[in-house]
Amino acid sequence: MIIAIANQKGGVGKTTTTAALAVNLANMGHRVLVVDADPQANLTSAMGLSEEQAANRPNLFTLVEEVDDPANAPVEAASGVWLIPSTPGLGHADLHNKVDRERILKRILRPLRDRFDVIFIDSPPSLGLLTLNALAACDTVIVPTQTEGFSVQGLTQLMETMGQLRKYEVNPNCDIGGVILTMYDQRRNLDKEVSDLIREVLGRLVLEPTVPRDVRIAEYGKTGDPSLLLGDSKGALAYKALAQEVSNRWLA
Repeated sequence: MIIAIANQKGGVGKTTTTAALAVNLANMGHRVLVVDADPQANLTSAMGLSEEQAANRPNLFTLVEEVDDPANAPVEAASGVWLIPSTPGLGHADLHNKVDRERILKRILRPLRDRFDVIFIDSPPSLGLLTLNALAACDTVIVPTQTEGFSVQGLTQLMETMGQLRKYEVNPNCDIGGVILTMYDQRRNLDKEVSDLIREVLGRLVLEPTVPRDVRIAEYGKTGDPSLLLGDSKGALAYKALAQEVSNRWLA
């Protein structure tokens, strides 16, 4: 199963959601691979690899440029999760001049599918060829959405993009499998209003529970300590429940 974590708006918790689901599912016994498709390489550093370490081994840039074999790319990272790392060089990859350029990542991941129960792709916070590759390679899409208006706009734009990928048969299966509401602040009326609106419109597509704002989860982005994702803070418990729901829906 390949799941793209995507939203065309940045700052909604894509990388944290990818890491939290991966670490929790690995802790549950699943074989998990995460692919850092963002040249900012935040997931790579969160998984414990420095920029230098990522650059000195097979990474998504060298795979796109066909320098390395995809079979040799995964490296074991935090809490038993396997990782295909990224580097800033990925932003300079010559995707535009390649044949069937939207499906490069799909071809890279094809020989790895049977080695893992689930592969998560952490996509960039913009609509470019790397995001299109993530959407073209996946079986379904999970969309982290902050409970505010601009994030809803990003969700709407992403749905339009996925419609185009289906229309032109780049990926006939490209559709939203689930929406995760993130950074919820129960003290703000706006968060409640947006949350209620999204749940009313999308129904069962919205996964339970909502992820609250959580200092411990924010610290993970700085320290990369996976124990923060497996702890007993409100955010960690929310992601644990979400990982169980992902397992029930797609990995049972």
